[in-house]
Amino acid sequence: MSSFQPHANFYYLFIPLDVSRLDTDNKKKKEKKYTMQYNTAGFTNDIPAPYTGQTPQSVASLRLYRRLAHGKKALFAPSDTAAADYFIVNPIPQKQRRQWKPIFYRGDNPKYTPTSTVMGRAFRIGAWKSFHVQLGEGVREVQENERRKAAASKLRIKNKFRKTFGAQQKAPTEDLDQREVVGKVVEIPVRRAGFTRKVEFELGGVQYQWKGTRMYSASFMRGVKGWSQSLKLVRKHDNALIAGVDKRRWATFESSIRSEGPPNQSKRWTGTLYFYDPSAADAEYGVIPAIRVVDEDATTSHHVNEPSELTDAITITCWIVVEAEHRLRMLVLDYLQQAGKEGGGA
Repeated sequence: MSSFQPHANFYYLFIPLDVSRLDTDNKKKKEKKYTMQYNTAGFTNDIPAPYTGQTPQSVASLRLYRRLAHGKKALFAPSDTAAADYFIVNPIPQKQRRQWKPIFYRGDNPKYTPTSTVMGRAFRIGAWKSFHVQLGEGVREVQENERRKAAASKLRIKNKFRKTFGAQQKAPTEDLDQREVVGKVVEIPVRRAGFTRKVEFELGGVQYQWKGTRMYSASFMRGVKGWSQSLKLVRKHDNALIAGVDKRRWATFESSIRSEGPPNQSKRWTGTLYFYDPSAADAEYGVIPAIRVVDEDATTSHHVNEPSELTDAITITCWIVVEAEHRLRMLVLDYLQQAGKEGGGA
């Protein structure tokens, strides 16, 4: 006769369980497991800190206007009604890099303002990643020497054909000899740092860098890391704030500002260039030499009264960076349009 021998844990099946205790134990295990994963991954170190900085007080400002579409003409002026301090002319703005040759004038529209003088020019190298800027009073004479050289070469070729067919050779109508450049010409290489918005240039042995900023954003957008519409210029060795560009996001959809007549009958306000001085408030801000405020009254626009080499470089590179970002967004469309024209399309 076989006898039934129950298992040692058989009687525990009939003992009521404390469900609340089991739930508490499970919660502790989950919390412990979550804490271990949290500390191991170092998740607390990866949380982006919100931007809490305040917009500093500028000592001078210039508004950036688009005079003609596609970057053909632009200008910097203190206000909508004031005359321009800087004017940019770019006859062929969006074709091949060898045709992109903007000229920068100190003064208003040179077509209607004879007193405007050439103070710089730029060349583009590659797909909007590298630029070469020439700055100074001697840029005008360099341009004239290049024009004389091209005119002399063209006249020489024409006279060669005239001699071949027995025609009388023509003498030049002006002096086409190369002249000595009296003014100063400063070479400034401007390049983009990798596949980022950072654009760097060097002047006087000091390196400067344009990069994105949330400084001019609305209060609820300052904490959104990775989003920035505007730009700021800093010194690289101490990260001091030199200048900033508050780009107007919806400027394309706004109507143009119109005046009664020349030099600028219509223009569109696309942003504002601010200059900063550390001596006024905080020591971490950058130094801008030869810039002062014409009128400290709040109702009067701040004006760059004494242009300097650094001021001109900031203004030129500001327009280059803004224009390059705009053209980079349209780069694929430009290539498609060019391919359609070369392929016989409309």
